[in-house]
Amino acid sequence: MNSRPTAGIQSHPSHQVANDGIRRPPTIPRVNSHTSSASAQLPGPVVDLKSEGDKGWSCGKKETEAKAGTLRNELRDGDGSVGGSQPELGASKQDLEPSDLGKGDQAFHSTPTHDQSNVSRSHPLLAFPMRPGNSRSMNNAGGANHEASQATTPQNTGIDPPAFATLLPGDNFWQAGSSNDKTRRGACKVADFFSWQAKHPEDALTEHVIKSGFFDKPSNPSYETNTARPSLWSHLKSKQGLQTLSSLLVTVLEKRQGVGHITTGSTFKPPPRITMPDTRRESWLRDLANPNVPVRRQSKHVPHGIKGKALLEQCLNKNIPIPRAVWLVKCIGANEIRGLKRRGVSGAFAMGGELKWVKEWTVFVQQFIDSLIGLCRQQGWQQKMQYGTRLATQIFEERLLDREQYLDWLLTSLETAKHQQIPMWLLLAQIYWRYLVSNRQRGKRLAEALLGHLDSILAEGVDTVYQALIDRLRVLLATLIVSHRGCLILPATWEKYKHLFQARAEQSSEPKLIYACANLESRNKRLICKSSESPSTHSNPTRALVALLDAYEQNTSFSELSVQCLALFSDRRQLIAAVMTWASSKYRAGDHRIYLVARLLRNWQAAKVDLDDAMLSFLRFSAISVSLCQTNIFRILAELVRSGHFSMGRYLQWLVSEGCLVEDNECKFFHMQLLAELPTQRLPKHIVNLRQSLLQANRGFAHQNHDSGDDFTALSQRVPNLFLRTGADPTVVSVKHLNIPTKLELGRRLRQRIQELTKPNDLSKLKARADEPTVSEEVSAISNEDFCASRELLEDCNDFAILADVISVTISSNDESVLASVTDTLHCHARTFAAIGAFNPLSKIIIERYCYLRMRRATSRDFLLTLRDLIPIIQCDPRIPLLVERDLARCDQKTAVAVCSPVSDTNETLQPSKLDPNEEIERIFLSGNSMDEPTMSRLFQKIAARMKQHVNLKGKGVEAANFSCWLYWLRTFDEKKFELLVHNWLLVLLEEGHREHLHHALCSLAGAGCLSLGSFIDSTAVLQHQNKLQLGLNLSHSTIEDTSALVLNMLIPQDVPLLPYLHAPDAYRLRVSQQMYCRNNSKTVLGLVQRALGSTDIATIGEALNDRVLGFVAQHLALDSNAVITAFEPSRGSAPVALDTKRLADKMVEAGGSSGFAQLSFRDQVGKLVELADDLSLPVSILALRQLSRIFELDPSKFSESDANGSEVFSIALEAVVGAGSSTWPDLLQVMPLEIAQKVREHAEDTILSISSGAVGETDLEAEQNAKALERFMSLVEATSQIPVSPERAAFAETLTRQLKAIAETIIRPEDHLKDVNGSTPSFVHLIPHKRPWLNAILYLINTNKALFFSDGSAAPDAQKRLVDVLCTLLREPRLHTCPDLTEHIFDLLVSFSDHLSPDLRSHFSELYASSSSADPRFAFLFGSSTPPDAWLALAQPCPVPTTPVAAAAATGSMGPPPQQSLARSHLATAKQQEWKTTAFVLNRWELLQAPPPIGENDTSLSLSLFGARQK
Repeated sequence: MNSRPTAGIQSHPSHQVANDGIRRPPTIPRVNSHTSSASAQLPGPVVDLKSEGDKGWSCGKKETEAKAGTLRNELRDGDGSVGGSQPELGASKQDLEPSDLGKGDQAFHSTPTHDQSNVSRSHPLLAFPMRPGNSRSMNNAGGANHEASQATTPQNTGIDPPAFATLLPGDNFWQAGSSNDKTRRGACKVADFFSWQAKHPEDALTEHVIKSGFFDKPSNPSYETNTARPSLWSHLKSKQGLQTLSSLLVTVLEKRQGVGHITTGSTFKPPPRITMPDTRRESWLRDLANPNVPVRRQSKHVPHGIKGKALLEQCLNKNIPIPRAVWLVKCIGANEIRGLKRRGVSGAFAMGGELKWVKEWTVFVQQFIDSLIGLCRQQGWQQKMQYGTRLATQIFEERLLDREQYLDWLLTSLETAKHQQIPMWLLLAQIYWRYLVSNRQRGKRLAEALLGHLDSILAEGVDTVYQALIDRLRVLLATLIVSHRGCLILPATWEKYKHLFQARAEQSSEPKLIYACANLESRNKRLICKSSESPSTHSNPTRALVALLDAYEQNTSFSELSVQCLALFSDRRQLIAAVMTWASSKYRAGDHRIYLVARLLRNWQAAKVDLDDAMLSFLRFSAISVSLCQTNIFRILAELVRSGHFSMGRYLQWLVSEGCLVEDNECKFFHMQLLAELPTQRLPKHIVNLRQSLLQANRGFAHQNHDSGDDFTALSQRVPNLFLRTGADPTVVSVKHLNIPTKLELGRRLRQRIQELTKPNDLSKLKARADEPTVSEEVSAISNEDFCASRELLEDCNDFAILADVISVTISSNDESVLASVTDTLHCHARTFAAIGAFNPLSKIIIERYCYLRMRRATSRDFLLTLRDLIPIIQCDPRIPLLVERDLARCDQKTAVAVCSPVSDTNETLQPSKLDPNEEIERIFLSGNSMDEPTMSRLFQKIAARMKQHVNLKGKGVEAANFSCWLYWLRTFDEKKFELLVHNWLLVLLEEGHREHLHHALCSLAGAGCLSLGSFIDSTAVLQHQNKLQLGLNLSHSTIEDTSALVLNMLIPQDVPLLPYLHAPDAYRLRVSQQMYCRNNSKTVLGLVQRALGSTDIATIGEALNDRVLGFVAQHLALDSNAVITAFEPSRGSAPVALDTKRLADKMVEAGGSSGFAQLSFRDQVGKLVELADDLSLPVSILALRQLSRIFELDPSKFSESDANGSEVFSIALEAVVGAGSSTWPDLLQVMPLEIAQKVREHAEDTILSISSGAVGETDLEAEQNAKALERFMSLVEATSQIPVSPERAAFAETLTRQLKAIAETIIRPEDHLKDVNGSTPSFVHLIPHKRPWLNAILYLINTNKALFFSDGSAAPDAQKRLVDVLCTLLREPRLHTCPDLTEHIFDLLVSFSDHLSPDLRSHFSELYASSSSADPRFAFLFGSSTPPDAWLALAQPCPVPTTPVAAAAATGSMGPPPQQSLARSHLATAKQQEWKTTAFVLNRWELLQAPPPIGENDTSLSLSLFGARQK
C-alpha cells in the first residue's frame, strides 16, 4: 500500500487492528502492519515457538518512546511476534507443560523508518547519537561495543537501570548483525536513563528546573498567560450552553472520524519480477539470506522463475530468515495473482482463478512438508524440519494458503500415519491445535485419529519403544476430554473406544478428568440410545441371583457364590425367599438345586442369618403358589431338619399360632403334607409327640406317620445279595411312593450295610516304590452288581447325599469294574455331588485309585474308558490324560489272541453246533487272531441276531450275554470294516423303527466304546439323505419327523427303570454318553427337537419322551435362552411348524401351573404370558410369545376376529405390565418380531406426542397422570430404541418438529400460551420443571428417529433445516441456561445432526447464527464461522446530503435565534449533512509487505494517516 490513505480501512479511534484481526490498544502505534509470526498465538497444549526477541521490551514515558515504539517492531528477532502458546485447560500442569520447538530467527529488518524515508537512498543509515553513558549491564555486553563503551563512559557510580527499561539501538547495533542475542543486546542503550555524573543537563539544578522540571526539548516560547474561561463562560452559562458544547463535541468527533477514514482505493504494486541468470539469482538469494543486507535494497526487484515448491526449497537451502522468506513468498504470490488479472479475466472468473491458484500453492506447501518428513534420520534433518515447520506455520498464520484444505490434509495425514510417523504429525497437529478443535468436523476427525492410534498401539501390546508415544496420546486425549468435550461426542464409534476413556479415568486421580470421562460416557450413550444399565437388570437383584445359581457347575467356587448371593440382598428374608423359589420353581430342572440351596442356607445360618424366621416367612406364600414344586420344598426342609439347621419346634409353634391347620385355611393341606414329610430321627421326644398329635388330628395323614416294617423289606428285595436274601424279584419292588422320612431311613440302613462289607486288601503288600506309604489293610468287598443295584435304589429315593457316602466307601475297592461304575456315577451326577460338596474330593480319590492300581497291575479297559470321559470336567494333573490314553492303547494291543491261524482256517468255524449260542460265539473268537471280511460279516450278523432274540424274549429263557465284549473283540480284527458293518446295521434299525432293538444296540456299542453318539447322528443324516434321493424332493415331512423322534429318544437321557434285557453298566454308560452329547452339542439336539415336534411317532413313544424333551428344553432355556429361541426360530418354518413348536411352549407354560393355557384366545394368551413372565419364567414366556406372533402373521385365521390387530394386543399387554412395575417386559419386547416391535414403538411414540400436545394448561391432577403415562411410554420407546425405523413413517419427522417448536414457543413466550387458574402467566421458575420432562422426551424421540430426517427424498433438507433452526433457537434461549443438562442435551443433538448436514445447510446456519461478533461461540463450533477476521474493514466514502432553503430554514429556525443557538444548530446541521457510505473491503494479504518496494509512494504497507501522523 502507498503512503496515501487507503480506501476502505477504518481505524477505530481508540484501537489499532493488526492484520491478524486482533484489536490492540494504541499505546505504541506500530508502523509495520504485519506482526504475526510462526510463534504468534501458537495453538496446542504442548508446542511453544515463542521468540526470544519478545523479552525485555517495554514502553517508555517521553518523546523518545515514539521512536522506540517505531523501531521496536523492526528490531524483534524471529518474526516479531508477542504472542505465545496457550496451553489447553484441563490437563495437569505436568502433562501440558509447553516445550520450545526452537528459537526464533534473527532480525529481519534493515529498512529505515518512516522518519528517515526522505533521506537519499545512496546515503547509509544514520546511527542514533551517543548518550553520555551506559549502565553497567550494557557495558558488560561484550565484544568491540563493550570496549568502546568503556572508553567513552566515565566511572560508573553503581546505579543500574531497571530490568524492564526500554532498550534503544546503540552506535554499533547495525554492525552487530545477527550473530547472537548477547552481542545485539550489548549494542543497545537504555532509553531515558542516565546515571548521575554531573555532566548531563538534567544534573544541573537550576531554579527553573526545580520549579518546572526538565524537558528534552525547549518548551514552546509562546506561553498562555490568561485562561479561556472568560471567553467560554458566557456561552456555557446560557440556556443553550449545553447544546453549544454538544455541537462542538460532535464537530470534534466528526473531524476525528474524517481523519480516521481512508477514502481512496489501493494503488499498491509489488516488487517487479525480472529474469536473472542463475549466478545473479543465487547471489540475490544469498543477499536476502544475509541480515546485514537491507531488504529495501532487495525490494527493487525479485527474480523470476522461483515459485511453488521450488520457492520453499530455496528458502530452506539458503536458510533465509523466516520473515524475509515470507516477504519473498508474498512478493512472488502477489505478482502471480496480478498476472492472472492481467490476462483479461475479471469478476467471478478472476476470483475463481485466484482461488484455484491458492489451492495449488497450498498443495506445494503440503508437498514441501511431506518431503521434509521423508528426510527423517538424515544429517541436519532436525534443523530443516524446524525451519520448514516455522515457515509453513508463518504462511498459515499470514493466511497465504487455503486453511481448510491445509487442515484437512493435516488430519488425513495424521489418520493414515504409521506408528513411526505419528510423533511428527502429532507435533504439527499441536501447532495448529486451536484451529483443529475450534470446528466440530475437524475436532471429530482429530479425536478419532488419536483414539484410533492409541487403540491400535495398545492392541499390539505395550512396547517400550512406543511408551512415550502412548503417554503423549493420553495427554492429548486428556486435553480434549477436559477442555474440548464437543470433539468427543462420537456416537458412531463410542462403543469401539469407550474402554480407552474408562482406562484413562481409572488411571487418573484428577477429579476434573474423572468427571469429564463420566460426562462423556453419559452423553454418548444418550445419543446412541443406550442407557448405562439395561432396563431388565437395573435394580433387579433377583435376576442377578438367578443367573448366578443357573450358572453353578462342578468347578464353581461355593464360597464365592455364597458371598455374591449375600451381597445382592440387604434383606435376608428376600434372599432366602429368592433361593427357595429358584430351587422349587417348575421352570427349572435338576436335583442339584435341593442340595445347593440346603448347603447355602446352612452356610448363611452359620453367618448369623435368622434362617427360621426367613423360612417361615417364605412358607406363608409358597403354600398357595401354583408355580412352585412343593416336593422340592419338602426335600429342602427335610435336609435342613436332618442336619439340625431348621427348628421343628418353632415351626410347630408357628403353625398353631397362625392357625394354619384350621379347616377353612387354604394352606392346611400344604402344611399337613410338610409335617408328614419331615424326618423325626433327631428330634426331641416332646416335639415328636406334638407332631404326632397334629397329624392324628387329620386322619388323611395318620398313615404316613408310622414306619411300617413292610417298607423296609424293599431294601432287602432290591439288594438281596447285601442282605443275604434269595428268591427276591427286585423288578416288582418300587420305593418312589414312600414318604421322605422312609426314603431317608432306607438310605441310612443301606449305607450302614455297605460300610460293613469289607475284606483284606490283597494288594497292600505290593508296593510300586520303596518310599510309598502303607495303604489300608481293608477294602470294600461289594460287587459291581450289588453296587449298581444300590445306586439304582438310592436314585429312586432321590437321596444323593447317601449315594455320595456310598461312593466314598466303595471307592476303596480293588475291583476295577466297581471303580468303573463308581466313575460313571460320579460323572452322571456331577452337579449334584458338587452342590453337596463331594465331587472334588471323590474325583481326586478316584484319580489316586487309578494311579495306585496301574502301578501294580494292568488296568481294565472299562475303567479307562470311564476315566477318559470324566477327566475333562475335573481338575487333575495334566499328565493324567496322557497316562489314560497310553493305557488304553496298551489294552487294545493285548486284546488279540496269540494264535497263528486265522479264524477262517478253522473247520468248525460258524458251522452248526450243539453248543450254547454264547459259548459258540466265544469259541469262534478264541479260534484265531485274524478274520477275513466274509467271516467277519457272518459273525457280526450272528451277534446281531442274538441281540434281537435277547430283546424279543425280554431276557427270559436266554442266558445273559456280554454283547459289548463281543462287539469290542470283533472290532479288534478290522476297525474300518467293523465301522461299516455297524453303520449299515444302524441304518436298518432306523428304517425298521424298532426302539427297543436300537436302544439295546446303542447300549452295547457305547458300553464297549465302539461307537460315539456323534457317529450315530451322522448315520441318521445319511439315512435321510438316501431317502431324499430315492423319493425325490417330495419326501413327506412326517418321515423326517418320525426319524428325528426316534433319534431324539436315543439322545436325551432317561431316568427309567433298568430294562431286563439291558446290561446295567452298559445302560448307565450310555446314559453318561447321552449327557455328554447333549451338553456339548445342544444346538444339534435342539434342531432334532424342532424337527420331531410334528412327529406322529413322538406321541406313541409315550409321556416319558415328552417329559424328557420338556426337561431338556427347560434346562437349556435357563442356561442359554438365546440359543434355544434361535433353534426354534419361527421364520425357519411355516405355520404348521410354528404350531408344533407352540405346543411345546404351551406344555411348558402349563407345567408351570397355568393349566388350560392352550385353550385361551390369542388376546388372552398374550396377556397371560406377559403377566406370567418373571425372572424364572421369562425364557418360557419369550419362547411362547415368539411362536404366537409368528403364527398370527402366517395364519391369522387361527384366532378369532376380535384379535385382528396383533400389534395393538401386544401394546396393550405391555403397557399394563409396564404400569405394574415389572422388570421383564423389556426382554419380552426385544425378542418379538421386527414388525410387531415397530408397531409397538410407533404406538408408544404417537401416544407421547398426543399427551404432550394436550399438556398445555393442564391441571395438577392431569399433570400427575400425564407424567406417569409419559414415564410408562418412554420406557417402551427406550426398550425399542435399537429397532430400525420404518421408512414409511417419514411424516413423523415433521410432526416431531412441530411439537418441539410448540414447546419452544411456550418456553420463549409463555405469556402467549400459558395461563394459570387466575388468568396470569405462570412464573418461569414453575414453567421449566413442568416442561422439562416433555422437552426431554421430544428430544429423545428426535434422536431415535434421526434416520427419518436424513431419508432419501426431496423433503429431507427442508425437514433438517426446520429442526436445526428450532434446536438453535432453544440453545441460545437465556432462560434455559439455568438447566445445564438440558442445554447440554440440545447441544449434543445439534452435534449429531451437524455431522450429517450438507455444505449448503451448514453455510446457511453459519451465516444465520455464527456471523455476528456477539454470536454464541457454540454455533461457530458446530457450523463453522463464515466471517473473515478482516470483515470489520469497510470502504468509507463521503455522501453529502443536498440541502434546500426550506431545509436550511427548518434547521436554523425562522425566528432568528440567538447567536449561541445559531452556532450550535449550524454545527448540527453540518454534521447531519455529512454522511458516510460504507461498502465491503477485501484486504489482500499478499500486499501486506513489511518492506515495500521504493516505487512511487509505496513507502509503507499501512498509511500513517490512520494515526494522524505527518510525513517529513
